[in-house]
Amino acid sequence: YNNFPVTRIEEYSFSFFDKFESIFIPNTIIYIDEKAFSSCDGFSNIIVDENNEYYKSLDGNLYSKDGKKLIRYAPGKKEEEFKTPDEVTDISVRAFSYSNNLKRCYISSNVTNIDNQAFSDCKNLVSIIVDKDNQTYLSLNNCLYSKDKKRFIKYPEGMGGNFVIEEGVEVIEDYAFEDSLKLTNVTIPNTVTTIGNYAFSNCNYIEKLELPSSIISIGERAFEACSKTPVLIIPSSVEKIGKMAFRDCYFLEKVIFEKNSKLLNVPSKIFYFCENLEEVIFEENSNLISIDGGAF
Repeated sequence: YNNFPVTRIEEYSFSFFDKFESIFIPNTIIYIDEKAFSSCDGFSNIIVDENNEYYKSLDGNLYSKDGKKLIRYAPGKKEEEFKTPDEVTDISVRAFSYSNNLKRCYISSNVTNIDNQAFSDCKNLVSIIVDKDNQTYLSLNNCLYSKDKKRFIKYPEGMGGNFVIEEGVEVIEDYAFEDSLKLTNVTIPNTVTTIGNYAFSNCNYIEKLELPSSIISIGERAFEACSKTPVLIIPSSVEKIGKMAFRDCYFLEKVIFEKNSKLLNVPSKIFYFCENLEEVIFEENSNLISIDGGAF
């Protein structure tokens, strides 16, 4: 570029580029941001110069030079299944995003880190299958859990209908159900204490949202544009709610904060653009201290 070699590919450099089939990465590249190819679904082949000291390609996908990190699966591939190579230990953020043909992903026993957004925007993914010998992750009912079953990590977006989270789960991770447009109902067990950021964002077709009395923390935008339920009950156990947690819940008409609520603060824009919200009730003995501007 301008007679200087390109050495870096920065964040979102190729976002929404869908007119090319292959990408060639020369040996001058020393850094590729993990989100460089985010929101890009057209290419089916990544080719890395064999003399590049930092990256390599295998079967058209992008890896770190030592093969331990899967950085980007070429989203335009026609295959419906993919298995991570045995040397892979780390799967990067949005590694599989916009892989519209991918239906099943097999995780090898050596993988120890999967970013919470690794499978974001995989609209037809119906199964994440983890090798039984993997010591970090577990698959149950085609979904991704931590090995100890205390963290629910990912619900494949191509699944649908009713879903029951396993008893014993304590944390629903960031982005766990994000954009699951085919999900119609979810049962959250009474062991869950934390619901992460964007956990149920854009789950537009959940018929009824029921929060168990075990929940302590609800993350930012956790239920943004989620659920058709007209009445929401916030359990008294909830101590913290993130900004815009229930933003754009169009069908929401009434919110009840249960008596003896431990919540101290209602953050800004928590019910932003809830156009049909008419009534918010704080039952007796609430510990509420403050309501931020624009909360409703």
